[in-house]
Amino acid sequence: MISEYQQLVARIREFTRSSEQEISPAVEELAERYVDVCEEVNQRLEKCADFLDKGMRSEAVYEAQLSPSLFELAEVLNFDEAEDWHNLCKQNDLPVSPAVQTDVVERLQAECDTEELLSPLLQQYRRLVHEGTPQERISVLRQIRDKDPDNSVWAENLRPLEEQQLEELAVDAEKALAEKDLPKLRYLYDELKDHRRALAPPDEMVKPIERVLGEVSAQEAAEKAQGVVAELDTALLNEDDENIENLLQQWEGLQQQGNLTPDQNMQEVLDRAYAHREKKQKEKEQEQKFQEAKDQLWNAVSEDPPDPAEIRRCWEQAAAFDRQIPDSLRTQAQKILDSIDRQEKMRRLLIGAGSGAFALLILVLGGYYFYSKKQAEKRDAVLAEV
Repeated sequence: MISEYQQLVARIREFTRSSEQEISPAVEELAERYVDVCEEVNQRLEKCADFLDKGMRSEAVYEAQLSPSLFELAEVLNFDEAEDWHNLCKQNDLPVSPAVQTDVVERLQAECDTEELLSPLLQQYRRLVHEGTPQERISVLRQIRDKDPDNSVWAENLRPLEEQQLEELAVDAEKALAEKDLPKLRYLYDELKDHRRALAPPDEMVKPIERVLGEVSAQEAAEKAQGVVAELDTALLNEDDENIENLLQQWEGLQQQGNLTPDQNMQEVLDRAYAHREKKQKEKEQEQKFQEAKDQLWNAVSEDPPDPAEIRRCWEQAAAFDRQIPDSLRTQAQKILDSIDRQEKMRRLLIGAGSGAFALLILVLGGYYFYSKKQAEKRDAVLAEV
């Protein structure tokens, strides 16, 4: 059936591409038919949009996929020369078609994708409407709602089912509380607190179950805690660091679960365990700082040229941790420092030697000066006598 519309558009495209565009009755008929088709498609799209606005996706998808499919029609009617044809109709007073509502088409396509994703669950739900129990229908509807959270229809379908369910759960809860049926109470609590519920349960139904389960949980936590602390004492005697930390974490979880207060013996073991943890944490921090100091020393000895002040600073920093510095690092640092020390001694020696030579030169020059002066005085005296 789509071929009819394809032929219509093919004739329009042929006319828009033609060099001779004489407006004839046949062209007027083309324009009128194209307007009719676009209006029919838009009417179907508006119907689909109305379904979607009401949360009736399945109905909208069904309408969109009726032959000829709205997706196929939209693709055919939005041909490349559609704008040229639109302008030509305006210029020649021919009927002008409305634009196909492509935004609705895109919305429909997205909803079709969601419908395809939900299809297995929807088929299962439709079967359960006739054959299944209310609880089975609730379960499937919740799965559908998880995958399609923005559709309010699923919550609307759930509410009446959950209202009926609550009446049954209230009877079950009263009986389970009277009989201290813990497995049943846990099941009821999980069902009542399920985050997927469309209808919140009344507090007067939930609170008594919460109280009983809380008391049982605290009792179970207290019993487990006794065993954990006993194991913790053994781990401390064996200095089993990994097990100590694991058992401390178990204790902390149980303490939170049961709001526990340890007795005196338990507290003594816990105090030792927490002191052990703190000691190990400090050792770990010191080890990390020592590693950082070693890295800085490695960097310092790798500099070219080396900076003796920086090497000494890094050496003192690493040595302050009272830990073994690797032989290769110690040897390299000491070699550089010894070499720098020798160079410094040689420099001081040369400076000292130079200073001594200069002093000797001064003495020699001074002596020569005084000797020359004396000789001149004697010569002057002899000349005076003559």
